[in-house]
Amino acid sequence: MRPVFGSLADRQTRAAAAGEQESAPVGYRYRVFHLGKSPKEGEDDARVKLLARTELDGVMKGKDGGEDLFLRLYALNEIDAKLNSSIDWRQKLESQRGAVLATELKNNSNKLAKWTLQAILANADVIKLGYVSRAHVKKADSHVILGTDVKKPREFATQVNLQMPNAWGILRHIIDLCLAFDEGKYLLLKDPNKPVVRLYSIPLDAFDDGPVGSSQSSSRTRCNTMVRLFLVQTHFWKNVAGVSLLLRLHRSR
Repeated sequence: MRPVFGSLADRQTRAAAAGEQESAPVGYRYRVFHLGKSPKEGEDDARVKLLARTELDGVMKGKDGGEDLFLRLYALNEIDAKLNSSIDWRQKLESQRGAVLATELKNNSNKLAKWTLQAILANADVIKLGYVSRAHVKKADSHVILGTDVKKPREFATQVNLQMPNAWGILRHIIDLCLAFDEGKYLLLKDPNKPVVRLYSIPLDAFDDGPVGSSQSSSRTRCNTMVRLFLVQTHFWKNVAGVSLLLRLHRSR
């Protein structure tokens, strides 16, 4: 896996100029999971079979040049210590790394839990965290890496209070709800201000790219606009916590 730098648009432009196909920014690993209890002898298998495309960022050597370890890479960004009376990473990171990480766990528990879950799903061996700070407080496009930390996903899950059985249980419940619906297209939306997840039934052509002609009904345009506003508001108000997922259900007749 070769490193890829720059924005997606920049990489696509360079690849097109060189007559090459743009490479993926991450490595993909496809994994199969079975949700539910294994059937007893003579029983039908009622488990849900899930195929997931997970992501890996790189490979590193183990201790003393041992076996290859697959890893996920993430960056923790420092907030100006003068604005919130927090720990100055440049002065305290080496001596108080545990306190810095504890502060991040307190302020960004959802983000760290999501990263850990992504690493576990990909069966990554390690998570490598980078402590990143602006080179100058007023420059948003220039950063420096002050330090790094390596965590094992399963051990880090305990530290961030991530319960995998609970995560799988929530997913299985959503899947069971969706399987009871008619064939169609649905939007799964997390309320940004309440611990509520809602499922909306939307037209099959919602979010389809293409020109809006005069023959298309205004109701489709209104639906697209309304749902897009839901997405914008969700991500604006609560970043990662406002997660949306588009579901298309197909059944064999």
